[in-house]
Amino acid sequence: MYVQLLGNAETCPRAQQYSVVLGVHDTTQLAFSNQSQKERTGPLQTKKQQGFLLHPITLFTPEKLPLGTVDVNLWSRDEETFGKSKDRARLPIEEKESYRWLLSYRQLVQIQAQLPTSELVSVSDAESDIYELFLEAHNTAQGPTLLVRAAHNRQLENEVKKLWPSMEACSTGFEIELEIPRKGKQPARSAQAKISYAPVTLPAPSNKKGVPVKLYAVYVREINPPPGIDGVSWMLLTTSKVTKERHALKVIRWYPARWQIEIFFKILKTCCKILADQTHKSGHFEINLAFKLIVAWRIFYTTMLCRESPDISCEIVFSEDEWKALWCHDYKTTQLPDSPPTLQEITLMLARLGGYKQYNKNMVPGPLVLAKGFAILPAITSMFSLMNTKEYHP
Repeated sequence: MYVQLLGNAETCPRAQQYSVVLGVHDTTQLAFSNQSQKERTGPLQTKKQQGFLLHPITLFTPEKLPLGTVDVNLWSRDEETFGKSKDRARLPIEEKESYRWLLSYRQLVQIQAQLPTSELVSVSDAESDIYELFLEAHNTAQGPTLLVRAAHNRQLENEVKKLWPSMEACSTGFEIELEIPRKGKQPARSAQAKISYAPVTLPAPSNKKGVPVKLYAVYVREINPPPGIDGVSWMLLTTSKVTKERHALKVIRWYPARWQIEIFFKILKTCCKILADQTHKSGHFEINLAFKLIVAWRIFYTTMLCRESPDISCEIVFSEDEWKALWCHDYKTTQLPDSPPTLQEITLMLARLGGYKQYNKNMVPGPLVLAKGFAILPAITSMFSLMNTKEYHP
């Protein structure tokens, strides 16, 4: 089973105000605990573990602000062919799961047409390091910029050394300090890194048809990482021209947005409880998924925007009735302010609606408590709207 869901119509207009937009795409598993219904789900890690695979494209700014999801691929694996890797290796790319990377890039080509004044960048992790994707970008005139984290130590055209040794020996480079976000139990930290950059040409693999593809490589490797911690090591391949230090810095600035989609997946699963949705047993799951993707984006967008721009008007995120309902509920009053409150003020009211306890003024509400507030918000907004109609006040 394979289904494609298109994003909502508001995302591209929202993205048009930015000169650079990052189209981040990745795959996550939707594993369901109930094994009684297998006619629509398929095997994940094992045949006993059933579910779907989800591959969305979510747009971000380089500052990591989520702008919305523009495309989603949803599919389940075939029970009969699962685990037969030898057979899969002989299949054409169109019949492999890795074809999703090409589908996403082609969708971003369509999105690029709706963002004529923005540079759209396709950002994906090491799993997308496939020759067919590089060839697709090579053959697409005026297509989105491609940025992929390399996984394979490929042979280079007209070079004795392969990709990694070639970049390690590269003479063009500099050092920078990177801010590494928190990961699991490892706290956020600063890292000193060495940067190398150079043009590279990837020949077609011996078992595939194609032409050599010209790219630029940016190699980021941490200098003296802390004991017990795997140091930063990114080999980034891009179609964006990298011939100067500032070009390399731009690519390095883009790549960390890839991690934001992991937060988006966590919000979708934890806050929106997509894995508790039993409609996967029927044909309604796709409809619920589309709705919850929008809800997950709104939670994520509100969280990030409130942290970055707390003093902007709340009407950037909330409708007039929503913020007025929150104001009246929070202050237990019918008296409204003369102008819309700030985003921070209304977001804190939303968080308190979800049970948030601000024990000190430096605490910032997170996605989980905002999700609880958003779940209640429609009810109090509807009541506020009803009580302010002419029919209610004859």
